[in-house]
Amino acid sequence: MRRFAQHNPLFWPPLIAVLTLMLALAATAGYQWLSLEAQRTQQRIQDTLWLRQYLTFQLDDLAAKLKGTVEAISSPDGAISFTASKTLLFRQHRELTALEIVPHASRALRCQAEQPWSFVASDPGKSELVWCHPLADGLALIAHIDLATFLAQAPWWVLQHYHAALYDAQGELLALSGAPTTEAPESRYRTVVTLPGVEWMVELAGDPPVTPFAQRLLLTASFILGLAAIVAIGFAARAANARLQALKALKDEVAFRRAMENSLRVGLRARDREGKILYVNDAFCAMTGFTARELIGRSPPMPYWDPQKQEETEALHRKILAGEGPTAGFEIGFRRKDGRPLEALVFEAPLVDGEGKQIGWMASIIDVTEQRQKEREIEWQRNRLAAQARLVTLGEMAAAIAHELNQPLLAIASYASGARHLLQQDANRGTAGDNPTGAALSDALTAIERQALRAGEVVQRIRQFSRHREPLYAPHAIGKLMTEVVQLVEPLAKRSGVHIQVTPGPEITVEVDAILLQQAVANVLINGIEAAAEPEARARRVALTWQVDGDQFAIVLRDWGPGIAETAWQRLDEAFITHKPDGLGLGLWVTRSVVEAHRGRLTIRRHPDGGTEVMLRFPRQATHAARSASPQPAAAH
Repeated sequence: MRRFAQHNPLFWPPLIAVLTLMLALAATAGYQWLSLEAQRTQQRIQDTLWLRQYLTFQLDDLAAKLKGTVEAISSPDGAISFTASKTLLFRQHRELTALEIVPHASRALRCQAEQPWSFVASDPGKSELVWCHPLADGLALIAHIDLATFLAQAPWWVLQHYHAALYDAQGELLALSGAPTTEAPESRYRTVVTLPGVEWMVELAGDPPVTPFAQRLLLTASFILGLAAIVAIGFAARAANARLQALKALKDEVAFRRAMENSLRVGLRARDREGKILYVNDAFCAMTGFTARELIGRSPPMPYWDPQKQEETEALHRKILAGEGPTAGFEIGFRRKDGRPLEALVFEAPLVDGEGKQIGWMASIIDVTEQRQKEREIEWQRNRLAAQARLVTLGEMAAAIAHELNQPLLAIASYASGARHLLQQDANRGTAGDNPTGAALSDALTAIERQALRAGEVVQRIRQFSRHREPLYAPHAIGKLMTEVVQLVEPLAKRSGVHIQVTPGPEITVEVDAILLQQAVANVLINGIEAAAEPEARARRVALTWQVDGDQFAIVLRDWGPGIAETAWQRLDEAFITHKPDGLGLGLWVTRSVVEAHRGRLTIRRHPDGGTEVMLRFPRQATHAARSASPQPAAAH
């Protein structure tokens, strides 16, 4: 059968039509049965409610007559009236088995005028319903109703089709018409009967008669569905072959295109003449992180455009739509959905329809982010190796220069000290007298001696530092250290016309290498002075202050110069990178090295009001520096 179905395209439509007809007939039969059951259930409920109403009416009528008997007993000729009423009640109500006047407390009965009804338990199926009303002189009128006889007086058409039963509120059988029923629970229906003083239930079990409407409906539906099935078979047989061939061709085409797209790692994007996206493949969605639903139908600006290159991208987009875009492909920077950059190589080509008319542009997009990153890493490694080689050469040069400068610096200091002593001796002998030139010369020689010694110390500390020795920690007053740094660079500031504004911070004692720290601050101050002296500077001023933060202190320097060039901003931590014609590119690098040697942190940022702000943060005590983690690189903002 399977082989026959594979070679005969017309096999399945007729089979499906026949199955449809069978299902329709089965559905019709099922509907007829459900409809019949629904009608029976509805009729059963209506008959049960009618029986409840009938029984309630009969009991209300009997209760009214019994109340009339109570009133007759209270009349002057009560005994005669009671006998007459009793005789009449027994004649009209066969279910009444006893009517008597008894002392109120002679029986364990609830006898209240408002709730006169109660049950007297007996054998199952033979319980009695008792009506009790109190009389004068401690007496009570009691009527006994046999429930089985009472139930048997139900209308004949009810008892003909149902088994009727009465139950108390707890579900115990009180009375039953005929033999006990074996009907299923779904063929029964109960409803509650409430009387003053008691609550009980009436139940009907059985299937009521229904009209033959369902059978007529079944025949009509079968005829209509059969005719519709024959017509469907005819149309299906005619169209099945052509539809199957078209469907097969379409499936082959879709499968071919899908296989071709899945084999590519190149993103494809189709746009109309206005730039709205018509199509994207899975590779393009994987590149950008956006789904096809998020992209198809979008018009510029696209969500994957880099916000920092919005104008450049939009200008290129307009050129492409105008047919003026690059013909050999171009590189462009996009932004993925998660914010990561995407470097793409894009090739645009006209998108034409079946008639050869251009309807848009088709782009093939290659992700070259990883390739470009590797190229940048290789270039960085090459530059770093070159810088390391230069640093090695510089270290050797520094050692040689330190060796060569030590002796001249010591000689300068010795000659200055000797000359100052000679001036002092002349002053003691009275030769110099009150000559102000001699005093000024003595001060100049003292300054030369002090700066020569300081230059020697700087050379020695840099030489030691180049050999990766730890800083020589000692306690120093931060205010004094900063004052000496300002005095050191103040001549340069005066020559450049730049004012150094010092805002003293808290006067504290810190444990640092004074020579290295002052050299680091001096390097930053010199950079700030040179920046403030530029023609583009907002103000010819440099600010210096310091502040305390817990167990750390920070030195903050700011200038109002033109700021750091964008090309040099990303390479602040590298040595030999400078924009000065006569610079070596070592000032900031040495500063960072000093800060890291103290286990501190160097932060450089563009100030919102213009210029550059540099913060050098150090531990206040050498113990904190020793406990700190590994040095952190400079942070640029």
